[in-house]
Amino acid sequence: MPYLVATRGFIQNGAVQVKDLWPSVSQRNSVIDPQGTGPIYVHAWSVGDRPQFLSSVALGKTKFALPAVGLIPYLIATIEVGADDGGYVPRSDNAGVQAILSYNEAKQFADAIFDLVALGNDLSEGNLNEALDTIIGTVGIQDILGNVASQSTATISDIVRIVAGEKYVIEAGVEIQNVAAGPTYSKIVVLSPGSFALNTCRSLITGDTSWEESLDHGDLKVFTTLQSYAGQDTSVYTDSNGNTTEDLTVGIVAVYDLDGTIVS
Repeated sequence: MPYLVATRGFIQNGAVQVKDLWPSVSQRNSVIDPQGTGPIYVHAWSVGDRPQFLSSVALGKTKFALPAVGLIPYLIATIEVGADDGGYVPRSDNAGVQAILSYNEAKQFADAIFDLVALGNDLSEGNLNEALDTIIGTVGIQDILGNVASQSTATISDIVRIVAGEKYVIEAGVEIQNVAAGPTYSKIVVLSPGSFALNTCRSLITGDTSWEESLDHGDLKVFTTLQSYAGQDTSVYTDSNGNTTEDLTVGIVAVYDLDGTIVS
């Protein structure tokens, strides 16, 4: 299921609407027409809250104190951070160092993910891991999807849905980190820290020729190539590290599949 993703922070909820998908929800014949697919709106990113935690040696755990919404809480809940000793070592082997992303690290990572979209890159495992390596200051040991050593449990499909504006909610009480005397820390495997709220974002339908035609010569064609919107120029972008890229061919909207590849 492809999703529409805003490529710039100035895109507001409901400001960009794809109107040429068939059948229209308001105009379809409920007897003979299939399920309505249009119109569909582009959503602003669900970057997320600054979560609040309960954490202590006496408690023995780090857990969410209150519900939290968006990408930043998701990244904190699902990603284990390693220490670089020439190979993967969980942070629990290093006294006093968190096994989870700090808020600032998660915020930087969310910004880096936005940079990938803004520059027209896939949200691939390789691109995401490289961005995380840069932030943490290590090379070749971070794995957002998890492996035999890493306790990370993020998924690319979840990340795509969140950056497309779908509301992801982590409930209070979700435990994400063990805390032992010392203190030392170890990541708790969290396979499903929360859930997507219903009816907050709609996807396109795989195999539906309506949006494929729109992407070829309709509204989606316009939005995925449009480089001037509300007085803003998308051909120039300054990323979260202050680096400016010019002569971009990125429109104001990108179509991402759930595996992180760009369809548009």
